[in-house]
Amino acid sequence: MRNCTMYLMHASLQMLRKSWLAIAAAGFLPLPALLATDRSEIASLYLGVACAWLSTEMIRVGGIPKSRVAWCGMTLALMAAVFSNTALFIALGIAVNVQSNLPFPIMACLSAIPAVGLVPWLMIRLEQQYSALILSALIVGTAKIGGCAVARIVYGPNFIAEGYVSGDWTRAKLMISVFWILTSAISLGLLLVGFFQSQPASIRRQDTR
Repeated sequence: MRNCTMYLMHASLQMLRKSWLAIAAAGFLPLPALLATDRSEIASLYLGVACAWLSTEMIRVGGIPKSRVAWCGMTLALMAAVFSNTALFIALGIAVNVQSNLPFPIMACLSAIPAVGLVPWLMIRLEQQYSALILSALIVGTAKIGGCAVARIVYGPNFIAEGYVSGDWTRAKLMISVFWILTSAISLGLLLVGFFQSQPASIRRQDTR
């Protein structure tokens, strides 16, 4: 087990080392949006896009994992990179006193979640960086449509005019909640699917070395 843990840490650090330039670029990309717009939703969208691109780029550079221990190392590296950049984004947002109806740190973390579940799973399945990004965007967009559909059912035909599908948390709590619940559930569910789809035999081999 100790050998397996050492291999896991080595694989994670190696992927982070290979991807340091992409991590830095993805960390910087959404920061100007915090200063250029007074809408935290737009800035968080930039964060989500940057983290999704970073996820695919790290897998492209590090290679598709061929075993469960390699998958775990990849996921650990992705989480470290994505949530480090998210923490930087949140810190700058708090420093410039960004305004948000939904608590800003929660919005930022929710925006980054697809980059550690949905996007890596698609990248591993498709092995095509931009195809994975486009399909991820379509799935997230479908979750948004699902939230709008729920708002239509609950609030009736005037749900758009009354602001129940706007970006305003005070008016569109239901739509926004359904959207983020669906997006997070899909991402975290695919994270578990990716774990169980990986090959466990390599872990046993690592344990016996």
